[in-house]
Amino acid sequence: MMQRIVLAAGVLLGILCLAIAGMHAFSPLLYSPASDSRATDHVNPMALKHVTSERSARIIPLVADIIGTPGSLVLNIRSKDFASASRDLQEYRDSLRNLDTLVIQLDLDESEIAGFRRAGRENAQILAELLNGTERWDDLKALEVRFRESGDTAMETSIRYEGETLKRKIQDLYREYLEQDDIILSTGDKFELDTSGHRKSITEFREIVNSITAGEEEKEGTLAGPGEIPVLLTVAPDRAFYGDIVRMDGQVKAAGSNNAGEIAIFIDSARNITLRTGPDGSFSHSYRVERVRAGTHTVFAVYEGSLFSPIESFTVEAVPSVLQLEPPRVQNGKVLCQGTLFAGSQPVKGAPVGIRADGKQVATAQTKDDGSFSAEIRLNPATYSVRAEFQGEDFPLLPSGSESYEVLVPVPPPAGSDEKGFFIDPLSLVVVSGFLCLSGAGALYYLRRRKPVILPARNLPASPEITDAPAPVPGGEQVSPPALPAEMQPEPGLTLHPGDMRDVSWPELFRRLRIAVSKVASLRYPQSLTPREVCASCRDTRIREFVCRFTSGYEKVMYAGGGLPREEEDRMMEAYRAVLRILGGKDH
Repeated sequence: MMQRIVLAAGVLLGILCLAIAGMHAFSPLLYSPASDSRATDHVNPMALKHVTSERSARIIPLVADIIGTPGSLVLNIRSKDFASASRDLQEYRDSLRNLDTLVIQLDLDESEIAGFRRAGRENAQILAELLNGTERWDDLKALEVRFRESGDTAMETSIRYEGETLKRKIQDLYREYLEQDDIILSTGDKFELDTSGHRKSITEFREIVNSITAGEEEKEGTLAGPGEIPVLLTVAPDRAFYGDIVRMDGQVKAAGSNNAGEIAIFIDSARNITLRTGPDGSFSHSYRVERVRAGTHTVFAVYEGSLFSPIESFTVEAVPSVLQLEPPRVQNGKVLCQGTLFAGSQPVKGAPVGIRADGKQVATAQTKDDGSFSAEIRLNPATYSVRAEFQGEDFPLLPSGSESYEVLVPVPPPAGSDEKGFFIDPLSLVVVSGFLCLSGAGALYYLRRRKPVILPARNLPASPEITDAPAPVPGGEQVSPPALPAEMQPEPGLTLHPGDMRDVSWPELFRRLRIAVSKVASLRYPQSLTPREVCASCRDTRIREFVCRFTSGYEKVMYAGGGLPREEEDRMMEAYRAVLRILGGKDH
């Protein structure tokens, strides 16, 4: 019984180990140089050195292109070669995208190059606006000459106002470009790269600003000279932050005209709103600072398309943003990401928030009026590091990022699985079923090989007596042993006496008896049977009584440590001969 329990426990343990190994058979990689170098609890210096050198070798060429390209780009803008400048700008953007992709592939630490990437993206937007603004400036100069020659004073004035606004915008772009200077140059020095291209772009940018500004100071004074201001305009406050209200108040002062009419307010040369003036020509507009870039912004008003106010301005300062992401939840195979975006105590609305999984952007959410955002993302089953990012583009806000969370996306249940989510991986089911079948077949084969049942000692039959012990007789008289039953009489020539087998040992007789019995009881491997197993195997046969008598005596001879009386030896031999007689001879 104990043997079977041990066998069953061993089979179950083996099945468990094999099943666990089978489930991980398709992901045998424990570590690689890349993963080993970033482990938090183990660092392989050789692997770290190998990976770091590989990253540098692949990143340095892209960083060099990003630093050097603006030099030729700004030079082409200054030279009015706008087609070449457009190609340079596209190459610059391609280099930035390739750098972002490479950083994700190499799993580069965000702090190592994040500042350079942000500065590169900011410069790409600045250079794109510089290219567009410079082209527009040339167009405005040509239009101004045309309308002056045609005598269209209103259109000439409108063109000059737009040109003034564009000039201030380009000046702001130059200041913003200089703000990225330290980050770009420090990264170039870190990688020992040539930064002359970027330094050249700063010089050329300044020359563009100087060429636009030169000669415009005199024209600015003539836009609305003293005593000739038909439309008054005031802007307050002159410095604002995200969520603030900028008041734009004014009054039409055109003498001898009906002052009740339409007036358009332009912010950065773009029409922002059209209002109806009051009976006294007054107007007012509240502008909320939201989706607008940080920097100086120009404002002017145009009454009935012909009367212009002086150009006023206000400055929007950039403030930090706070992006918070709640712990993502997995629902119905999708990852639910929710959070908020604030600028101080002001919720940021209409802002794009990127959701990244393992550094790759997988979704973009739009903030609501209360600053909240939500996105459902479908990801493949795996473990991801999820975080949210706000770049701050087109907003007077600094970029921000949320905390990272580890999210486990489980394998989806098969079709028709239980609604509570209980399911079994088909691959695991096949592996476990296969091992169960093989183990069951092996156990069955073993148990069938051990078919004989070992009976406890107390259940073995007592050795039967064939004859009673002979009574004492007077000396000299011959007494014949009792006759055996007819079916037990040996064949002629097979009558054996103890003396006839004087040279045959008891173990040899037991071996012969065991072989003879195995042929009747269909036993496998009879050489391994004990005397009691041989006796038990004859339970339902005619020879059971005689086999058990022989094996009982044999146990006494072999295991009791002494000999047997001559009478018991005779009874053992009689039982042995009876077995041979019933089985058809000693060679049956």
